[in-house]
Amino acid sequence: MLLHDAGGSDEALARARAIREALVRPFDVDGMSLKVGASVGVAMYPEHGTDSHGLLRAADVAMYRAKGHALGVVLYDRDADVHSPQRLALLAELADAITHGELVMHYQPKLDLHTGEICGFEALVRWRHPRRGLLTPEQFLPLCEEMGLMPELGAMMMREAAKQLATWRKRHRAAGELTVAVNLSTGEIDRPDLVSDVTAIRAETGLPPGALKLEVTESDVMRDPDRAAVVLRALRSAGAALA
Repeated sequence: MLLHDAGGSDEALARARAIREALVRPFDVDGMSLKVGASVGVAMYPEHGTDSHGLLRAADVAMYRAKGHALGVVLYDRDADVHSPQRLALLAELADAITHGELVMHYQPKLDLHTGEICGFEALVRWRHPRRGLLTPEQFLPLCEEMGLMPELGAMMMREAAKQLATWRKRHRAAGELTVAVNLSTGEIDRPDLVSDVTAIRAETGLPPGALKLEVTESDVMRDPDRAAVVLRALRSAGAALA
């Protein structure tokens, strides 16, 4: 949106907040009340850019900062701009990558040191980028956190890993005792749908209790031990093993 008569930055921010308030107001569709979220980045001419490309880039950076920090509306700040053009492009492509199946699972085998036999796998995510090739987690997981996509990514990883393990167990008789481990991202044990997702995934794949293992960080547990204990017990009851 281009405001020809924005005046100063205070007026531009006020207009942006009014636009956001209009967007987040609930609306009815077939008797259901729906609500969308909105994050707005504001850039001013000429201090933040002297052409359309520069202004759009500055507004985009401000918008992602608003989204990542749940601030609603943010004015571009050059000192806070840690985005290279390449990183900004990845941010724009990441949400589509999840829905279009570009994020793929790789599996690291775990060996029983006494027998030398494979006893399970750890699921690791990679981004098969159409132009940049195979990207490792450190190249895109921080972007997922910044965009608030970790819950969606975590659910996808659990489902894909469980489906793959179920396929192996059906295809190979010797694979009947195998497990697959998935790392839970920071804060994911607080996700309201986590336990129901585990229940649904086990129902879809037919995996027995303990075949899907969730790896939780100590810092996540210690942040709120009482709540974490409740969630971990619920995950165990839902049939997940914990590490």
